Amino acid sequence: APTATPIPTAVPALVISEIIANPDADWNGDGEINERDRGVEVCNYTAATVDFADDYFLRFNGLPSDRFNGIVQPDECFIIWYELSGAQFKPMATGGTVSLVGPQDLIDVFTYPAIQQGLCIGRWPLGSNTWTWLNRCSPGQSNDFWYLNPTPTPAP
Repeated sequence: APTATPIPTAVPALVISEIIANPDADWNGDGEINERDRGVEVCNYTAATVDFADDYFLRFNGLPSDRFNGIVQPDECFIIWYELSGAQFKPMATGGTVSLVGPQDLIDVFTYPAIQQGLCIGRWPLGSNTWTWLNRCSPGQSNDFWYLNPTPTPAP
């Protein structure tokens, strides 16, 4: 009989959580698989609601996204899409540096290597400083989404 595996609890922080830089699926839901399916996920692993109020943005290789506006609840994740979040925000499959900037200064930064098509790179365990290759992307969801919601296997 299968045994439940404990899922680690995220370290409290507002962090860059996942990078989708070489997609092979329609992650943004526009009906096409293209560069606009690239993005960077940010998760709020704090106990507080964060009101962005145009005080936060992402940088890719030093070039900023549009400023964020809106509210993110505790344990919620959201995705910043390639170019749809600003003409200069273009995460690339060849690798690069993504920085999360807030009203006071730099909050989080990660330099990622070249990414094979269809793979994503994300934090695991959640909110930790450990990054690993994810076989399935989970934009807008925490990186444990596919562990908690596995694809059912048909019975023989």
